[in-house]
Amino acid sequence: MIGSTRSIRVFAYAKRADLRRSYDGLFAIATQQMNQDVLAGDLFLFVNKRRNRAKVLLFDGTGLCIYLKGMDKGRFAAM
Repeated sequence: MIGSTRSIRVFAYAKRADLRRSYDGLFAIATQQMNQDVLAGDLFLFVNKRRNRAKVLLFDGTGLCIYLKGMDKGRFAAM
């Protein structure tokens, strides 16, 4: 079993985000607009205008990772 005993915080960006942004763009939103330290290892959630796609930005200790989730039907719940 692979796991971690470290607690991870999740920060959701309250506004709609342009999900065409990659590492640098999402990093800038998290640090400048959300005033958070991305390199602390927390998760940062971003959704698009239609709320049918979401990206998660994470620093895993070696570099930034982006996870993308797209929904064919339905939407993510409003924050």
